[in-house]
Amino acid sequence: MSHENVCRRLTPIRVLAVLLLVLSGAFFPKGTGILASDGLSPHEILTAPEAGAVRAAFAAGDWAEARALVEALCQEAGDYPAPGLLMAWLHLTHGDRPEFESRCAEVIDQRPNDPQVWYVLTESALADGRWIEASLLLERGDSLLAAMSDSGEHPQRTRALQTDSLFLSARLAEAQGKYSLAEEKYRFLRDHDPQNDSYALRLGSVLLEEGKTDEAVRLFDAARELNRQNLPGWLIAADLLHRRGKREEAGALVDNALGGEMSDDGDAAGEDPERVYLLSEIVRLLLKWNRLEEAEKWIAKIPSSFSVGRTLAGRLALFQEDYSRAEKEFRQAQLAGRDDFETLNGYILALAELDEARLRQAHRLAEEMVKKYPRADEAAATLGWIEFLLGETDAAWKRLETILNAGSFTPTEAYYMAETALDRGDTMLCETLLDLALEQGDNFPKRQAAEKLRQMLRGSDAAEESAPEGNSGDAAGAAATQE
Repeated sequence: MSHENVCRRLTPIRVLAVLLLVLSGAFFPKGTGILASDGLSPHEILTAPEAGAVRAAFAAGDWAEARALVEALCQEAGDYPAPGLLMAWLHLTHGDRPEFESRCAEVIDQRPNDPQVWYVLTESALADGRWIEASLLLERGDSLLAAMSDSGEHPQRTRALQTDSLFLSARLAEAQGKYSLAEEKYRFLRDHDPQNDSYALRLGSVLLEEGKTDEAVRLFDAARELNRQNLPGWLIAADLLHRRGKREEAGALVDNALGGEMSDDGDAAGEDPERVYLLSEIVRLLLKWNRLEEAEKWIAKIPSSFSVGRTLAGRLALFQEDYSRAEKEFRQAQLAGRDDFETLNGYILALAELDEARLRQAHRLAEEMVKKYPRADEAAATLGWIEFLLGETDAAWKRLETILNAGSFTPTEAYYMAETALDRGDTMLCETLLDLALEQGDNFPKRQAAEKLRQMLRGSDAAEESAPEGNSGDAAGAAATQE
């Protein structure tokens, strides 16, 4: 398991919603509906309102019905893309990689001269960080696209796939650190489609990497003008800078905004959902930076009619290790109708810290949460942690080891695994996981516990190193005293 893979999700990221859509894979250029795009993008087709029945059938496990509905959509859109490719996309978004690859192989057999499946495979490889494989897949798609272009058939589809190819090549250049090349490609795309907010977001992300912060913020703001679901440029930039380890620069952007435009409306957010969402993202950044008093001040600006305020208050209480208050805030958020993972998970974690009876209640709720969110590592990690607290170390480790082997986890998950590894006698793995959890510098609810445990282990190591040869029993006794 490489250190790079471990750290891919190590910073506890609450990614800005629309930017995540761009960064995580579902980001082919947008059109204005299925027919307007000629059905060129699987993401575009399957997220359109017309595909609601397809999504529902697939989510219910009725793949045959989903396939029949997909075929009808493809006929409406000129039989492109291949039905199998749309099914592949559905399997990929549901975390079923074997079925995704199987459906892609089906499309390659049926349409050996169609470049689109190769671009979808490229997209998957990019999302996973498989840069060399992505380069080879993109090269294969481009060779087929060149033949399609030479044939003169499907000119509209050819042009759209050329755009997809350029976008993927820009992404690959960005991923490989070739920022000037990526910038050139993104600028070309944006110049030819200035109404596409995805291009503005991507170009801004590269410019930020190159140190061109002011221009990046302007581009992010331009993306917000095109699509109000995007957050203000300064907040997008701050989040990205934070994740890239440039916390001082990120903090300066936030401080400037909090002392300027964000302070203009007084102490109340009003009944504006957009502003409440903005406040919630500010609070999450402040929590990462351990600026808990400021976070509390901004939580207070969220009107009581918005249950997210209760959820954030509960999360703040977890950071403060005030579990009684956390339980109360999360429970009140649920009573107000808030039914999301963050609230449920927080409520379970708070219950688990109170007493034996509520730990048992937390266990039951965690089991139900895993069934409700079967693909959420965080749900599985919470259940594993509660099993550990109940003394079921083997069951906990079996659950947490799956996350460990995936090579991508949050600091909180790393701490859970560290405690469980130590209980199993694997001190070296415990120390490694604690280092991974703490090295990013981000705050997380169990950070103090992780720091204390690492300090205790280092004290034990020092005692063992200083003990005279042959006195391992004395060293063990010193470690036990420290514990």
